[in-house]
Amino acid sequence: MKRVSLRVGTAVRKLAWEGERLRWRLFHPVTVGARVILIRDRQVLLIRHTYREGWFFPGGGVDKGEPWTKAARREAEEEANATLRDLTLLGVYSNFEEGKSDHVAMF
Repeated sequence: MKRVSLRVGTAVRKLAWEGERLRWRLFHPVTVGARVILIRDRQVLLIRHTYREGWFFPGGGVDKGEPWTKAARREAEEEANATLRDLTLLGVYSNFEEGKSDHVAMF
């Protein structure tokens, strides 16, 4: 019984995620994000979300008027409980697939 409810919960989260993606695409045609590569003792930290398959660098959306560096620090704190010292911008990457206009700064 517990296994069935876990599968239903996972399916509901995935469905909610897809609905949110559709809503976001319709009402936020341009998105801006920040991600960080956290390295300690030659190991890289990756995050696994419950609502999306795969492993990701910590990060997320940049709030309106928020600098990319502040967003990177905030997301590192929220997702990995990490306090960042120096930040180095590695690049800004864009995705225009599926009608998107996503732009992510990688630190």
